[in-house]
Amino acid sequence: MRGSSRVGLLGVAVIIAAAGCGTITPGAPLTQDLSPPRVVHPKAEVPKDRDERAVMVALRQVDACALLDPAAAGSLGFTSKVKPWAQGPHRCMITKKKGDDEVTVRAGDKIDHARKYDDALLTLSGAKAYRNTDATGDVCTVNVPVSFDVVVEFQARKGSKSTSDDRCTLAETFAAAGMAKLANQDTVRTAAPLSAWDPCALLNATFGTELDRFASRLDSRSYGIDGCQSGRKRTDGSPASAEYELLLHYQSDPAAAPDVKIKAIGDRHVDVRDASDASGGCVAKWSAGPSGSQYPNLTDAVIEMRAPDCAKAETSAATVVELLKTTPQPGPVQRPLLYKAEEPDEAIPGACVHMRTYGPGSCEPYHEVTLPAEAKDVLKMSTADPNVGCAVGLEAVRRHFGPRMLPVTGARSCQFVEPEHAVEVEVTVSADSDPNRDAGAPEVTNRRAVTVAGRPGLLFDQRSPATGIVDHRLSVSAGPGPGSGAVQVSLRQFPQRGSVGDLDVETRKLHLLEPMLAEILTKYFA
Repeated sequence: MRGSSRVGLLGVAVIIAAAGCGTITPGAPLTQDLSPPRVVHPKAEVPKDRDERAVMVALRQVDACALLDPAAAGSLGFTSKVKPWAQGPHRCMITKKKGDDEVTVRAGDKIDHARKYDDALLTLSGAKAYRNTDATGDVCTVNVPVSFDVVVEFQARKGSKSTSDDRCTLAETFAAAGMAKLANQDTVRTAAPLSAWDPCALLNATFGTELDRFASRLDSRSYGIDGCQSGRKRTDGSPASAEYELLLHYQSDPAAAPDVKIKAIGDRHVDVRDASDASGGCVAKWSAGPSGSQYPNLTDAVIEMRAPDCAKAETSAATVVELLKTTPQPGPVQRPLLYKAEEPDEAIPGACVHMRTYGPGSCEPYHEVTLPAEAKDVLKMSTADPNVGCAVGLEAVRRHFGPRMLPVTGARSCQFVEPEHAVEVEVTVSADSDPNRDAGAPEVTNRRAVTVAGRPGLLFDQRSPATGIVDHRLSVSAGPGPGSGAVQVSLRQFPQRGSVGDLDVETRKLHLLEPMLAEILTKYFA
């Protein structure tokens, strides 16, 4: 099933731990120090993001309505008589008839790692895209990345008189056709009213010398690059709050509304009033002229400026009125806009992009290492290099969980991840654990004794207090005697990325833990 809501149910980790010596004597504990200096491998290259302003300039030039081609959806009932209509300078909508499903395109929405991780990964018109749907299937969204955190969004939404039961086919069809046009972005250049500027550029130009104190961000609601919020900078450079907001949209002339409070600002008639919603502040709103939209009620190109008070709203509006008479300073244009199917689109190295959570420096792709022949040397090596866990587990994990399992390392462990994001297998080889280390924790349930490859051990569930994710752990001794360390295997599974709902019972893989662990024990710790 397509979708975006993914409920984690299971998870996999293998920890091989030993405490003690450099030789393994049957029945005897390890006693020597197994803590050599940590091995440092060359860091994997982290992909670099595109220039933010070059991306914004490129998006400003895109005609959103040209991306909604009814001819591409002929099999879905669209004809050449159906015309898209602009909702703003860089937003557009198309529908077969009033009340039927609507397809919208919006340039400049935001996306993050969590969204990409959960969404189905697509290749449309040779380029990368992500798809998600809500639990009801009424809304399906295809996000097309143009930078690491900015997308062009195609969205299909069920209408009150819907003639279809598949919003995702609708969204993907229009997205594929639009992406084919974006691949040659100069063929979809816009001259729509207000399209020369984006609100963030306008706010930045408005604040001028105050830019060292203010930061701007794309509007977090439904405007894409047609909306921007600005506030005083946090220490990380982001805006602490939306003190100012600037929106560009197509609607009726604000001056024609009832109870307007018109002020002449520059050569514009501006409605200035206290904001009526919970955000507070004061809003200045005016028309810049005809919108050119095909929709009858969206007659005017309207600017809406929100400020902390009406004096600041009027001052800011006056600056924006004059700026809109000018052309923005020319700058570089991002080319190409689209990402190839295999091209990195996150600042995450290699297979670490398939980690559910990621922080800078928290994950490295596997650096291949050669394992020594003796178990004691494998254990000793493991304390200095988490890549040993990858080498120990590589064959067994792939044999039991599939060839697409990809090894990555954290501070002390190796975790196997996959592009489908349905299974995670972690392998840790360390010198400070035993089979009972975690089994007594308060979050542990379903504890029972097992025997694997002739060695006694424990099988138990452990739920993370932070995430609620359950790891199903299987832990046995690394050697034949007390104090010889532990090998721990735990399984974590999720519904496949892009799906909605819980994990199907028949897809669960708990039964693979014991044979995988037995294989590791037999090969490396006999």
